[in-house]
Amino acid sequence: MAEDKFLYYPKADLSQESAIRLDMGRIFLAESRIGEMSIVNAMKAPELEACILQGYLDASDFYSKVELELYTIQTLLDRRKSILLIDKMADLLNEKKLVKSNPSGNSDLRKAIVDLDPEYGILTEKQNHLEALHTYLKGKMMAFGMAHSAIERLIERRSFTPPVNPYNGPYKG
Repeated sequence: MAEDKFLYYPKADLSQESAIRLDMGRIFLAESRIGEMSIVNAMKAPELEACILQGYLDASDFYSKVELELYTIQTLLDRRKSILLIDKMADLLNEKKLVKSNPSGNSDLRKAIVDLDPEYGILTEKQNHLEALHTYLKGKMMAFGMAHSAIERLIERRSFTPPVNPYNGPYKG
């Protein structure tokens, strides 16, 4: 059960260390406590807000780490595509007897060669996983931000201070 709080995502590079572990414990805890907003009072609100903000901070930290991996993987994809197009394209097209007049082939052939490259495929798959995780964490951050704002509004409304009428002083009902 303790392993359920960890989320793994692929590293951008093709090294042996293939995954990075994120400890989602505080994020999951904060998310599970969002429902407490319906019963929060002025005494409990600071603790609930602290929990939700910690979840937000963790999600924000992980979001930026995943974003860095996305930038890295895009660079690796661009490099791999350049290597294929410049160094290997002509040989691959000649090998498959697909060259007619243009030695570098047409755009469809170039795309097919790139898409069929195993390394490019691995990098693309990792990029897809990272983009999904990036979107997931962004959603968590948005939910925590909305929960924080909602708690503050709820506390304002449940305050024991009577509203002030700017014309006559405190509201007398």
